[in-house]
Amino acid sequence: MLDKLAKIASRPQSAEVIFDEDHGAKTVEIVFVLPRGQTKFARAESDDFRTALDRAVDKIRNQLQKETHRRQHGVGGE
Repeated sequence: MLDKLAKIASRPQSAEVIFDEDHGAKTVEIVFVLPRGQTKFARAESDDFRTALDRAVDKIRNQLQKETHRRQHGVGGE
């Protein structure tokens, strides 16, 4: 899954995935480090780790795609 994110991101430096369970709720946190000190963070919760991981990956993917779009088209989207 993280290799899919690496294709979207420009030169990812590292990624950390944290799985946690608290009172039956499964939580996944992803910290994705990019060049120039940029960090993308996502947290998702679900009844199972797989769903939480999928949701967290989707959140990071959305952040990376927004950044790519801003870089290509400017902040205003023009």
